Amino acid sequence: MNVFHSEGDSLAWWRSDAPYFGREVCASPCPLTELSEYARSLRDVNDSRSSWFSSGDMTGLLVPTSCTNRNSSHLTFHKVGFELPASSLYEIGKSEFVCSPELIFFLMASKRSFHELVCLGMELCGCYSCRSDDGIVEHDPITTKADILAFLNEVAGQRFARKARHAAEHLCDGSRSPRETDLYMMLCLPSKLGGFGLSGAELNRTLTVSPRAASQTGMESITPDLSWIKAKVAAEYESSEWHSPSLWDVSELSRTMHIRNQIAVDSARRRTYEAMGFFVITVTNDEFNSFDEVTRIATTISRHLGKHGLRKDSRLMWRRQELHEWLKVPLGSRGKAPTI
Repeated sequence: MNVFHSEGDSLAWWRSDAPYFGREVCASPCPLTELSEYARSLRDVNDSRSSWFSSGDMTGLLVPTSCTNRNSSHLTFHKVGFELPASSLYEIGKSEFVCSPELIFFLMASKRSFHELVCLGMELCGCYSCRSDDGIVEHDPITTKADILAFLNEVAGQRFARKARHAAEHLCDGSRSPRETDLYMMLCLPSKLGGFGLSGAELNRTLTVSPRAASQTGMESITPDLSWIKAKVAAEYESSEWHSPSLWDVSELSRTMHIRNQIAVDSARRRTYEAMGFFVITVTNDEFNSFDEVTRIATTISRHLGKHGLRKDSRLMWRRQELHEWLKVPLGSRGKAPTI
């Protein structure tokens, strides 16, 4: 029997260490496009299940619509009534398969709200995975916005494909953390979706430093968190990790050296941006958590992008406040996302 893990279990697999060697993705898709000889019972699952999945967990299975089995206390079934596009499945063991990142995104559209789907898509297209116990883990991207959109073209007409595509159109490749994702969504989503509408930004785009700037600062390249390249505008999220309590577990000398090194790096980055003619704004966690401060930051960026100003009618501001209230809460503690 073939065990086809559903989107929930598949996402958990992609968030684990299993698909990676170091930071590199070491999993490859298989050519299977039909859910043939599929598992129907817990016994079928246990006969084929890899050691990665705990036998005590609820197991979700992909099955064709012809399957008549009903959900039980140990099994849930997600019925798929169409032929899967090529590369929809990854074989992770003998007769055991997980969904591709693109298939996960599509199937999750039936379970997640628009903003939750955008958050998930940014993670799948980013350089990190969220874990409930260990925070986040960094790795190379497992898909791209273009790949997700191409997949959705192949399932156009299926239920929830339109919703999935709407969310996918607002994704951006290259996020390195949930907070970068939050900052991108808040600043760059259209106003009608709760953002400030500062479109055209890229995440972690490495820029080659001009020879003149490099001679002044010694940096040959620089990677802003968020950048509008043509307008020469960048936003940097200032992580508080180097101020974190974990630093107090080391010696005072090590702690002092770490902070001094960070200050030196930050200074070199600022001088490099100045030499390249970039306007750069820094966003701290406290600033991001304040709606007034985020509005000020967005207004400043808008002015440097040459826009006439932010639309600030009451209806749009209410949507922005609602999205901000949701985004400022740590990812694992968020409640219901705002409706659109």
